[in-house]
Amino acid sequence: MRFFFYGTLIDGDLRRALCGPAVDGWTIAGAELADHRRGRSRGRTYPFLLPAPGGRVAGLLADGLDAEAAAVLTLYEGAGYRAARVHAETAAGPVAAWAFLPRRAVAATLPWSLEAWQGRHKGSALARVTAWRSGVAPAAIARAAASWRRRLAQAERQAGGTGLS
Repeated sequence: MRFFFYGTLIDGDLRRALCGPAVDGWTIAGAELADHRRGRSRGRTYPFLLPAPGGRVAGLLADGLDAEAAAVLTLYEGAGYRAARVHAETAAGPVAAWAFLPRRAVAATLPWSLEAWQGRHKGSALARVTAWRSGVAPAAIARAAASWRRRLAQAERQAGGTGLS
């Protein structure tokens, strides 16, 4: 599977803390998402991806994720986010990918940058993620992975077997 990362998941250490050595098998490339913007809400250290005609958000395209990695990321993002299909622009052209978008409208008017987050919040975020990840039950990951497998099978049927996962 392909995912477009636009916030803290751009950070390789955070991806590794969540998904472990599986990240070594992912292909990572720069990508942009048109007609969106990235913003942060007051009191939050992470950004949201929001529709914005004419806007562009630089991020990363991660390819090669399996259902278990997608499951861990979904559990990490939590109920406030939904995985949605987007079309990211890469040097090789546009590609379909998944991205985590907020489930409800958010006021995200403050700027966010990876560099500022890394300088101010990365250390504490890695400690929290490591503790969280060690407490995630394997059964929860298995249920979320099964949900991803069903979603991919449905997307495959709708795409006519083109392999657009």
